Amino acid sequence: MRRLLFALLGVGLLLGTVLLLRQPDATLPQELLLPDLKAAINDVATIDIVNDGFKFSVERVQNEWVVPAVRSFPADFSQVRARLMRLAEAQIVDLKTSNPDFYPQLFLEDPNRQGAQGTRVTLRAQEKVLADIVIGKQVGEAFYVRTVDGTQTYLVKNIVPFPKTAKEWLTPTLTDIDQERVARVSLSSGVAVERQSPFDLQFVFTGALSGKPLQDPYAADGFGALFSYLQFDDVRPLQEVSALPVRYTAEVTTFDGLHLTLKLLEDNGTFWALLEARAVAVNTAQIAEKKPANAKRPLALLEPPVVQNEIESLNKIAKKWAFKLQDFKIKRLQEKKESVLLGKR
Repeated sequence: MRRLLFALLGVGLLLGTVLLLRQPDATLPQELLLPDLKAAINDVATIDIVNDGFKFSVERVQNEWVVPAVRSFPADFSQVRARLMRLAEAQIVDLKTSNPDFYPQLFLEDPNRQGAQGTRVTLRAQEKVLADIVIGKQVGEAFYVRTVDGTQTYLVKNIVPFPKTAKEWLTPTLTDIDQERVARVSLSSGVAVERQSPFDLQFVFTGALSGKPLQDPYAADGFGALFSYLQFDDVRPLQEVSALPVRYTAEVTTFDGLHLTLKLLEDNGTFWALLEARAVAVNTAQIAEKKPANAKRPLALLEPPVVQNEIESLNKIAKKWAFKLQDFKIKRLQEKKESVLLGKR
């Protein structure tokens, strides 16, 4: 009798696993997971996220999306919009289990529980809930999904995972100035590098370091790339740091008319960056005169309207916020001119 009981139990578990993991049924109509969402997409005012017991929100304030958990810093609008649109277009590929005992295998257990791997996404329009789902394990290009108010689980395509931490909803790159645009970079420590022409392949040290023997013959290029991929790890409102002492400054000027000043303010050993951008005159005729006859690579210089938009975008955010940059960028901004000289390390 006991053997029969175990045999039946084994068959039941096997059948449950087969039903859970069976291949999608191509004959099923691929209906929208959230058929009413597309018409209400512009009404979404709040995105609530729950993952591994942690909760945060992304909220629309007037015409801007912000992340309250990160001091209401602006969220990446393109990321918010893209995820909402994909969710509205998500299609059911197949029906899966409706047995909650199998939810953990699909990462669809309650995301409020610590250690849960799924993500609960709730979309609200004021007090009205437009969608409330849990996004679980990825299978190829599809995901297991269930609605919070039901037991049925689905395999869903045309969906993308929602970021699980508040900072992932931000745009971490302050600016990414292509090194080929850069004419000169100078630090308050006395380090300065430049290129006479955008057609020059390498930067050279100027001022006190001009012509001096160097630890690395390509060290100047490293400073020339200082404002490439400039990212931050944290933010603070500008008014919280404006009275702090300025310890270091750095400036960059591009061949296409951008001048950017960066100041590092110190608060008990932590440095916060302030930015200010402005336009400078561009001598396009002089640039054209210096073009070598055999120059083949196209210039990465931007057109004046694009540069002006870049300046306005930088200043819009810089007038409200201070930024904690990545550690390796801070170290480079603090570097002294003696550090690049041969025999001085």
